Amino acid sequence: VIEEQIHDWPDACKPLLLIAEGLGTDGRKLFAPRTAGRNISSHEPDVSTPSYRLLVDPIDGTRNIMYDKRSAWFIAAVAPDRGERTSLRDSIASVIVELPTSKAGWADVFVATRDTPTRGVRNRLNDRDAGPGEPLSVGGGFWKVTARDEGGVLLALLATALRPDRTGLGVVPLPQAPLADAPGWLDADARGDGGDFSTTMPGAELDGLYAFATAGEVLKLLARFFAHVASRPDAREPGEPHEAHAAPATEGDGPEPSALPYLRVNL
Repeated sequence: VIEEQIHDWPDACKPLLLIAEGLGTDGRKLFAPRTAGRNISSHEPDVSTPSYRLLVDPIDGTRNIMYDKRSAWFIAAVAPDRGERTSLRDSIASVIVELPTSKAGWADVFVATRDTPTRGVRNRLNDRDAGPGEPLSVGGGFWKVTARDEGGVLLALLATALRPDRTGLGVVPLPQAPLADAPGWLDADARGDGGDFSTTMPGAELDGLYAFATAGEVLKLLARFFAHVASRPDAREPGEPHEAHAAPATEGDGPEPSALPYLRVNL
């Protein structure tokens, strides 16, 4: 799985040397930039000089999690290549993700980048007591567009389950979408039955709620958003970030507003 993900990373991340257990005979694999539309990788160290080294421990604590006694951890760190002198001290970004036991109610994720504080997120695991068919609220999303010389791909995911009674969020990654297909997203029939964005949730029509059932519907909504912003430049309004922790939150206030700069888009 790790190798498949790295294959799809932009060329700006490569050449990249992956170091992890189970890779060939020496635990190393070099990923070169894509050539002629294909990803090239090799175990040979002289294919090219890596720009980065990625150190991964897929499961730290295998025996504990195997017997469902204690959490294991996924650990990764990336550093500019300094040859065999490269150490964790050189890392520019790292992440540690808890792999919880079946009885756990929460799981932690910690992310750190150079010169920034470590950030932690605690995710609640038992938030879907009504069963796997229960719909989740979409609180927002994230997207990034790769350079056209790297294939021109939209990378997006939805952020779900944002609630004032807990910390953390859930994410739903979407398949990579080539920008060359973007003109067709606006009028696409994503569900195939003309019912895009419709929902059968009781009371949804009273609250003006819509639903996503396919990734195509998310792309359709994003296409409409970008088309709206492109056709109405005056719709974009810079927002003033809230001062972080300006006043202590009291019970019932809900989540604290973001202290980050943002851009409001008016309809």
